Amino acid sequence: GIVFQLPLLMMALTKVGLVRHEGWKKNWRYVILGMVVVSAMFTPPDPFTQVMMATPMCLLYLVGLFFTRRIDAKVSERAEGA
Repeated sequence: GIVFQLPLLMMALTKVGLVRHEGWKKNWRYVILGMVVVSAMFTPPDPFTQVMMATPMCLLYLVGLFFTRRIDAKVSERAEGA
């Protein structure tokens, strides 16, 4: 259930200003590798279940990337207007 909070965590960190969208986008390879390692640790030694756990985590990361791009654009828009 914690995995479903990933986009919200990404949006919160972007909104606060700790990580920008470019940072999320730049390090996507390391994040995907980490997700595969975590799914290997929490599933039985079966490639099918490992992929079935890693796939939703990767898709949720992509959803988070979409929302962080929108948040970053809004923050940049406000900074230009001020």
